[in-house]
Amino acid sequence: MTRPPAAPSASAQSFGRQTPITDICLLVEDIDRSVAFYMDRMGFALRRKHPHFADFVGLGVTLALWRVDHFRDIAALPPGTPAGGRALVAVQLGGYAELEDCYRSLRASGIEFTAPPRDLPWNARGVYFADPDGTFWELYAYRDGLSID
Repeated sequence: MTRPPAAPSASAQSFGRQTPITDICLLVEDIDRSVAFYMDRMGFALRRKHPHFADFVGLGVTLALWRVDHFRDIAALPPGTPAGGRALVAVQLGGYAELEDCYRSLRASGIEFTAPPRDLPWNARGVYFADPDGTFWELYAYRDGLSID
C-alpha cells in the first residue's frame, strides 16, 4: 500500500513563496565552448569565468555554467551518480513581433532551431533550440502579450 506524499511543512511552503530563484546553473562538459556559445550566439555578457565555472550579467535570473565533473566533486556525489537531469530554459517575450525578431536575430548568429516559430496549444507561439550540451531553450509569447492566467 502506497501512502500519499506528506504535505510540505510550513517552512517549505514559506520558502517556495518567499524565496526568489536567483540563478539557473547549467551543467556543461566544456566551459570554453559553452561560454563562446552564450556570448557569441546569444549575446550574454560574461561576469566572471573560472576553469570550472562561469556566469553572465543579465536581466533577472543569473545564468551560470558549471563543468559537470567539477559539480560532481563539489556536490559530493557518489561515483557513477548522474550529475543532472533534463531541463528547459524558457524566456517569455512581450509578443509575437518580439518573438519573430529574436528568432531572426539568433538564427542569424548561427543558432539552429528545431523548427520556425509555431502556434502552441496554450494560447502562445514558440520556438526551440539547444545549446552545445543539449539543454533546450524555449522562446515564447502569449497571444497579444497575454498569458493564460
